[in-house]
Amino acid sequence: MKGFRNTKVVGFVLGLALVTLIPAATPWCVHVQSQMNPSQELLVHCKSGDDDLGAQSMGNGNELKWCFNTNIIGTTLFWCYLASNNPVKWVSFNSFLDIGTFYNKCSNGDCFWVANDSGIWLWNGPVSKYEHWYEWRQGR
Repeated sequence: MKGFRNTKVVGFVLGLALVTLIPAATPWCVHVQSQMNPSQELLVHCKSGDDDLGAQSMGNGNELKWCFNTNIIGTTLFWCYLASNNPVKWVSFNSFLDIGTFYNKCSNGDCFWVANDSGIWLWNGPVSKYEHWYEWRQGR
């Protein structure tokens, strides 16, 4: 009986050690805001391998925001397709990738993207400024 009790204690200690070694899922929010010409609608369609947020049309000043927890193996990825007309232009980009680049640029668990006539911009929280990340592609 004593050996069985020791096995339980060892199992408990090993389980506790594993829980402390595996990183917890991290909560994040991604924001995509339209700052396009007021006469232009922005089509936004964002998704991951597990979640499809659907296509949405946004006017100037509107924002799409979603929150999620990263997975424990560090493979969380969201991407977005944005399109506008007049002139017709589009872009497809990674809006969140579970790597240091996003951890270092995004602040306090929030990634802020802005789409304007000159491209797609990411807010770099530590230096308090937007950085140009993606160019629009012309045509369909």
